[in-house]
Amino acid sequence: MPRTINQFMWGYQHVFRTMVESGTSRALEAVGVAMDIRVVLVGFRAVDGPVHGVCVEPENGPLTQAHFASTLERASELLAEDPEQQIITRPQPVPDHRMQGVALKTRAEAVREAIAASGAFPAGEVYVSASSPMGGYEVHTCVVVDAQRIGALPAFEHAEEDRLYVGRSLVHEVIAECLRRADRALYLPEPGAGLNVLGAPTLDVVRAAATRFLDGCAMRTGGMPGDLLEVLEGIVSLEYERSAADGRIVVVGQSRALTVRSVLARAVSLRDSRAIRKLLEVSDEDVALLTDGSKVFGLGDIESRESDDSPAFEIIVPSHATFELRHDGVALMRVAYGRPALPRPLLDRIRFDDVVKRVLAVEDTTILWTIVEAAAGGGHGTIIVVSADAEGEAERLSGQATLLEPAELRADDVTRFSRIDGATLLDVEGRCHAVGVILDGEATGAGDPSRGSRFNSSLRYQASSRTAVVAVVVSDDGYVDLVPDLKPMVKRSDVQAAVEAFRDAATADPVEGERFARTHDSVKAISFYLDQAQCQEVNDLYEHEQDRRLEGGGIAIRESPLRPNPLMNDSYFLEE
Repeated sequence: MPRTINQFMWGYQHVFRTMVESGTSRALEAVGVAMDIRVVLVGFRAVDGPVHGVCVEPENGPLTQAHFASTLERASELLAEDPEQQIITRPQPVPDHRMQGVALKTRAEAVREAIAASGAFPAGEVYVSASSPMGGYEVHTCVVVDAQRIGALPAFEHAEEDRLYVGRSLVHEVIAECLRRADRALYLPEPGAGLNVLGAPTLDVVRAAATRFLDGCAMRTGGMPGDLLEVLEGIVSLEYERSAADGRIVVVGQSRALTVRSVLARAVSLRDSRAIRKLLEVSDEDVALLTDGSKVFGLGDIESRESDDSPAFEIIVPSHATFELRHDGVALMRVAYGRPALPRPLLDRIRFDDVVKRVLAVEDTTILWTIVEAAAGGGHGTIIVVSADAEGEAERLSGQATLLEPAELRADDVTRFSRIDGATLLDVEGRCHAVGVILDGEATGAGDPSRGSRFNSSLRYQASSRTAVVAVVVSDDGYVDLVPDLKPMVKRSDVQAAVEAFRDAATADPVEGERFARTHDSVKAISFYLDQAQCQEVNDLYEHEQDRRLEGGGIAIRESPLRPNPLMNDSYFLEE
């Protein structure tokens, strides 16, 4: 069916918007933040000719032209208040190009305020691009994300220091990079007509964001680095006398309080990868290489990791081709084999408590959690098995384990036992019954060939166990998995509400394609909880719409039908 655009800016505006949305979503997912986002385009008439003073894409979405009626007036107010207006330069005034940039920034802020005040996205946080000209309009690309989700991630409070843009976090920089690329794409002919609006593969977008964020961190210390991501990768990817990289680098300003062990007579450039890799061998938990972001000037450490007026950043190198960026002890970014991402949390306490209580009916998990924390931080891969019948399991597996008199474990005991092959077997009170346990169990279809023996043997053991069991699998790379990985408990009414929302979208006249796709994706995301009747209804509605599209000369997308999950039962529903 032909598509009629009332608020017309250019012919591919709807395709452009959806492609920016999908590209930004993929980039966020690549760094470890999978969440639903929305993209909106807001264009302001820039020349004589266009019919509308302001256009909104999508024009049938929650935002309307009326929401931006006073945006330009507000932008003028913000421009008049901007500190850049107060700058006095001699002999010339503030350059026009700089003030043009300030004007774009303040109009973007006015757009952000208008969207936030509209109530269209009550749980959203809005990010707005500087804008680019297209079809007689100045078009802002706006990204709306889950405010609670992004607010829970580690980030600096402000993105600027002394009017210098330094970024807030890796996730914020991913969004900013996507917005910059969207603005750039609007200068190309018919943006949205091609396959890749953002102009690069997802990994390239993420690496560009990581480069800006890492350089911004160094700039917060007073340094002026360049491509610090590439420089550090060059260092940590080198071996020294056949040993993998392992050590610490501290990026620090001159005013930060330091404990200096040695001062280099001649500072060594960070770009001298081999020299820095050699120096990295002398670093450890107590001594780090000290750098201003461009050269290493000594060996030592910061006196305190508590924040002060002069920030410092630690580059932790745990293994080959891998490093982690930390500030005040908080991990901000992890780069492994060229892929930047948020550091994966070892294990969430709330998640651990939920699974242990549901599987083992344990109310107080304090002792068990202490043991798991010690295992996760021990520096070795290991398995902690908590069994409802640890005594019986220890006896059954005695031929392939070392039995102990039941006793509580200290943290150093946990670390010590993790050095030997096999699992550590605990009862629900945290007492150890056996170490070096070789787990048995029948092979199941639930294994993961990309994972190691610890993870897959734990899956087999848990699936075959005659008694309730929870296994905590600590990988050599520090990642922690919980077996079984139970789905979280949800409200039955929320599941039904998602099905009803899809029903409303599928039976609307006419069917709005984007709403149909979004509500269907929402149902698929919770498909584990659907019963037979709900699966059948969703499948029928979906197939009916695809058939209608084919009959109208459109394109149908066929997907595998939803089916009830055999593992689903009423225990996954919260009481209401």
